[in-house]
Amino acid sequence: MDTVSESQEKLITQFLVELRQHYTDAATGAVQLPRPWSIVDDIDVRILAYKFLTARKWKISDALKMATSTATWRAEHRIDSLSLFPPAFRAYGYDFNDVAERLGEDIIGPKRADVHNDWFGTAGRIIEPVYKSGFQYWDKTGHPVLVMFFGQCNVRGLFKKFQQLASVGEKPTHAAVKYHTFENEIAAALTKYRDAVNRALPEGHPDKVDRRILGVTCIIDCGGLSYGHLWNPILDILKSEFAIDAAHYPEGLHRVIVTNCPTMIKFAYTIVKSALDPRVQQKITFCSAGKETEETMRLIMDVAYLPKFLGGEWVCPDGSYWGADVDADGAANGGDDGNSDAVTEDINVCAGKTHIKEYLLSQGEEVSWEFASTTGHDIRFQARFFSSTSANYSPQLCTDTNANDRKLDDGFLVFEQKLKDGADRFVATGTGVLRLTWDNTSSWFKGKKVQMRIIKSA
Repeated sequence: MDTVSESQEKLITQFLVELRQHYTDAATGAVQLPRPWSIVDDIDVRILAYKFLTARKWKISDALKMATSTATWRAEHRIDSLSLFPPAFRAYGYDFNDVAERLGEDIIGPKRADVHNDWFGTAGRIIEPVYKSGFQYWDKTGHPVLVMFFGQCNVRGLFKKFQQLASVGEKPTHAAVKYHTFENEIAAALTKYRDAVNRALPEGHPDKVDRRILGVTCIIDCGGLSYGHLWNPILDILKSEFAIDAAHYPEGLHRVIVTNCPTMIKFAYTIVKSALDPRVQQKITFCSAGKETEETMRLIMDVAYLPKFLGGEWVCPDGSYWGADVDADGAANGGDDGNSDAVTEDINVCAGKTHIKEYLLSQGEEVSWEFASTTGHDIRFQARFFSSTSANYSPQLCTDTNANDRKLDDGFLVFEQKLKDGADRFVATGTGVLRLTWDNTSSWFKGKKVQMRIIKSA
């Protein structure tokens, strides 16, 4: 945080006056500030105002517009209902119960467990095989350190993962930005936590710093980066994430260290530079591979916390290399038994064919589905439940390549209609098999492309 001048202090005061006026009920005169303005003390509310004003070059009207639009955006996307800890990715050096206790917030699952939060856990498990990132203790000035292994990222595999995570009808960019927002919220929480820890230290303590901790230090490791990483769909995702940061996360970044840079890094940076806020650009330091990276990182982080590959002494508790074992093909794991993470699929139902999915259910278990014909053509959809009490019941699940002798007469018809898209759910009243069928047998020549997402839950 820069030193605030007297004139800037006056602008902060004026901004807060106008913010309160904006959220004053005309009828009652009551001020109802939204989060996060409503949960910070008098000092921190001025720091928050400083961040928005700095992001908008100290223009009150622009900062006010940013603050109010951010409050609306947070409410619409249920940002403040996120269960942040334990996070869906690696975070070394933090006691999450202590984080929640010091922040005084209900941010630990399963206290907020619901479908909204389950998505992020699913996303973390699906993404890690192709892209590793997470928090690695803190730097010498107390800022949380976020490490991103972009050079080791399987960019096409990552894009495929975002396709699978997107809801039906959504683009992969939407899922990417949603996950990036989750990372931002964890970064903000850990920043507040590290600031609280620092403020609680007694004067003269060797770890105490004399400034407020207001942002994260980001390490982007580019070891292994090649021109193949500069794939347009991934670059578009990066630019969309930068846009979210610029619109709703003012001054959340302390600095960026780009490590193990190959010679083509300047070309790569030129492509994304225009999407970055000028203040962010000023915070970036590039380090070539080897000695420069190691010397720079030792200046920034204690060697006990610094990963060995960056010149430190720290290794993962399991002895593995932080950024290793990136999956080459990015294929999603799991089958149709409902025990794997739900992902969005794209299928092609050929002319004259059907596509079948079956789920073995116990009493009380539920399957929900949503789908849409991406070509805009109707397709016949049928949901049918075969109870274990029926004469020809078999627990063996049917697939398109493994048909069984389950007779339609034995099943209970849940739903059947020809339509372009649909969404519903089924709760089993007893043990049985739910069969979902997309039927294109009425078409002799045209295949039907369908995007679907199916979730089985207790």
